[in-house]
Amino acid sequence: TLQYVRNIRKHRVNALLGQSFQSDFSEDIYLNGENYVDPFITPIQAAAKYTRISRNESERRMLSYFGRFNYSYIWKYIFSFVLRNDASSRFGPDKRSGLFPSVSFAWRFSDEPFMKFSKSFLEDAKWRVSYGVTGNQFTSNYGWQGAYVASSSKYDGNVVIRHSDLSNSELGWETTTQYNTGLDLTFVDSRIYFSMDAYIKNSDDLLFNFPLSYYTGFSSTSMNFGSIRNSGIEFLLETVNLLRPFRWKTSFNISFNRNQITALPNSEDVIIGDFSLGRIGEPIGAFYAFESLGVYARDEDNVY
Repeated sequence: TLQYVRNIRKHRVNALLGQSFQSDFSEDIYLNGENYVDPFITPIQAAAKYTRISRNESERRMLSYFGRFNYSYIWKYIFSFVLRNDASSRFGPDKRSGLFPSVSFAWRFSDEPFMKFSKSFLEDAKWRVSYGVTGNQFTSNYGWQGAYVASSSKYDGNVVIRHSDLSNSELGWETTTQYNTGLDLTFVDSRIYFSMDAYIKNSDDLLFNFPLSYYTGFSSTSMNFGSIRNSGIEFLLETVNLLRPFRWKTSFNISFNRNQITALPNSEDVIIGDFSLGRIGEPIGAFYAFESLGVYARDEDNVY
C-alpha cells in the first residue's frame, strides 16, 4: 500500500492506494483399508487390501486493486470515497472482474453556531449518509468451468471418468448496493448515546445452486439468479447508569426489516427445497405447502 496524510490548518487529507493478491490451495488424500495384520498396528501400510483411495485438490485466486480518499474540515464535515476492483478465478473470463465503489458523508452539526443552545446537555450530534456496492464470491472454486471426477466404481475393469458439474461461463459476481442514513447523538458527558440507522439494500445476480431435474444427471448448477431487497430501520440506546462504586451500563436495540424478492428469471415462481417458494413480492423462505381444510370428525368421513 501507498499512503498520503496531510494536515493543512483546518483541513485533513488521507489518501491510500493498494494492491493485494490472494491464493488458496487445499489438498486431501483419503485411504481406506481392511484386513490388517495386527489390530494394534493401524498405519495404512499394514492393510492387506485397500478398499478406497482418493485425492482431491482445489485452488482459487483473487487479484485486487483499491484506493481510498478521506477528507475532513475541522472534523465537522467528513467525506470518504473508496473504490476497489476485484478479479476472482471463481468466475468466467468475461465476468471475472467486479468494480465496487462507496461514498459517505458525515456532518457534525453539534459544532454549528445554531446549536449553541444545546451545549449544556448535547455533547455530540452527527448525521451520516452513505452509498456503497459490495461483491460476493461465495461459490465453488470451479463453478464456471464444470468438473469431472474419477468414479470409485469401474466399468468393464476400467476407471470411469464422469461429468459431475455443469459449466457456466456467465457465472459472475453477486452485488449488493446499499443506501444508508443515520443519526448519532451523545448526551450528558457521554452517559447517554442514541443511534438510528435506516437502510435499503438491493442484492442482484444472487449466487445460487439452482436445482435441476435428476433426469439431467445433475442435481444442481451454479448460476446468478434473481434479486432481493432488504429495507429497514434500527435503533440503539445505551446509558451509563453508575460509575462508582461499580460501573453499570444498559443497552437496548430494536430493528425492523422487510425482505422481498424483486426479480426472478422470466418472473416465474421457483420451488426451493420441499416447503419453500420463491415468488416476486414475497419474502425469502415463504412456506409453500398444502392448506388444511380441517379434520375428519369421524372415521366414516375418511372416504374417497
